[in-house]
Amino acid sequence: MACCLTAAAILAAVTGYPLGHGVVAAQAEPPAESRQSAQATAQPASKGDKSEPGAGAPATAGAASPSHSSSKAPARRTPTPTAPTPTTSTATAPATSQPAPSTAALIAAPSAAFPALRPAQAPAAPERSQRRIASRRPAQAGFSPSGSRAGGSRPEARRRTRGLRTASVRTPLERPARESAPRAGEGTSRGDEDSAVTRTVRDIVEVVPGALKAALAALLLLLAVLSGGYVITALRARRLAHQRADLLQDVGLLQTALLPTVPATVGALRTSVAYQPSEGPGAGGDFYDALVLPGGRAGFILGDVCGHGRQALARTAFMRYTLRAYLEAGLEPCLALQLAGPVIDEHLGGNFATVVLAVHDVRGGRLIYACAGHPAPIVVGPTRPEPVLSASSPPIGLGLRTGLRQTTVPLPPGSVACLYTDGLAEARTANGILGRPRLADILEELGRNATAAALIDRVSAEARLVTDDMATVVLSPMAGVTAGGFREERLELDEHEARDGLGDRFLQACGVEEGDRDRALPETRALAVEHGAAVLHVVFGARGTMVDVLPRNVESFAGASLRNRALA
Repeated sequence: MACCLTAAAILAAVTGYPLGHGVVAAQAEPPAESRQSAQATAQPASKGDKSEPGAGAPATAGAASPSHSSSKAPARRTPTPTAPTPTTSTATAPATSQPAPSTAALIAAPSAAFPALRPAQAPAAPERSQRRIASRRPAQAGFSPSGSRAGGSRPEARRRTRGLRTASVRTPLERPARESAPRAGEGTSRGDEDSAVTRTVRDIVEVVPGALKAALAALLLLLAVLSGGYVITALRARRLAHQRADLLQDVGLLQTALLPTVPATVGALRTSVAYQPSEGPGAGGDFYDALVLPGGRAGFILGDVCGHGRQALARTAFMRYTLRAYLEAGLEPCLALQLAGPVIDEHLGGNFATVVLAVHDVRGGRLIYACAGHPAPIVVGPTRPEPVLSASSPPIGLGLRTGLRQTTVPLPPGSVACLYTDGLAEARTANGILGRPRLADILEELGRNATAAALIDRVSAEARLVTDDMATVVLSPMAGVTAGGFREERLELDEHEARDGLGDRFLQACGVEEGDRDRALPETRALAVEHGAAVLHVVFGARGTMVDVLPRNVESFAGASLRNRALA
């Protein structure tokens, strides 16, 4: 029985699992040799001896040896001063022979009977265990209630009490929490967290199937390829954007050369010009120009070349300077178009262009203009003449004769004339296309101080969509200009056109009476056969509309130059 109990006590000490509630108290008891030496040096007090002060309390039954339990304690001896007892529980037993421990002592404290089973060094006991040990000290170590050991010195008792305070009392349930808890001053490092994350990822990767790993690898490869393509595309788009910006800057400079700065006064007219492209910088085919002619006259050019970009700019530049040269030579607008038309046709590359040429005659107080497929100028003020659209001249570039029509309108003080491109009249509004009548109303609402910029702003504000470039030239005579005469319309017809009935339709549109038409048409055909062409000249006078038939007048450059010199 004793062997079985001893073996059980040894096994409990090795594994750390307690046999009962007495283990905590047994682990906190002082070593066996300390108890035996204390028992040998202590003088047992008799049951009736209570007169000596400071006598210690009788020892507990568990602390006495079984061999001395039935006999009285030996005589009291003076304790010999010894070295302080170590606080650790690894002190070896003295070399003198010791009586064999009882079975109850082995069960209660196996570590006291077998020093080799004691832990090398135990950490500090929890606060609850220390209170439990303090409450049991008088019974376990023979301390008196006053705190001093019976028959022993007070310093020695203090040393032993200090050793008991540092004893380790740790239950198996407390071990994992203490071992897992970080020490004081230590925190969870970033490296530990990273290592934990790395281990978790590694564990996940290990359980992922191989097919899924291959699919993920393929997706990552595809993502890398797409990312590389995106980066390349972004760099290419950025490079193209820079190139486009440089190109548009160059185009803007060329467009500025085609849209020169016009002074506020040209001849006897207040002049304002404006241009607004449909989108982006100015890269369209609209152009304008203004020049001073001999005799106080002023010439104006406004046109629209089909297309956009560099090619349209090149054609626009050629057309503008060619027409300017013919006007500076002293030719009338219709003659300038007739002579410049065939030359410009060869440089348009199959495209076409529309243009209006206007000359202001300050002495007659009138505006003379000729159109080639272009809208006629708008004139508002004391009078608001409507243009005659029949037998209009075709655009330049179609291989047809142009410059056949020329119109003269009076421009008295207070009047406003507007040369515009079709981008203004074709602006989309809530009610449809803006149109020429509405554009004339806007110009009249602006009054005699109307400007080109204000006109474009009004059109842009009213329009919902602008699909073409907008260019305009606004003219108004200054005070003191001679009042104009009568409105005039001219049409030049060749032999084929005179026989085709074009002259008759033109005279009807001008409001010529039937008797006057019957007289003028045969004469027109005869002059066309004789001179190659004839001119129908219609005058809107105070007494009504009058028509004259004139032979074709082919003016040479020499004759035009002489006439300019005479006017100067």
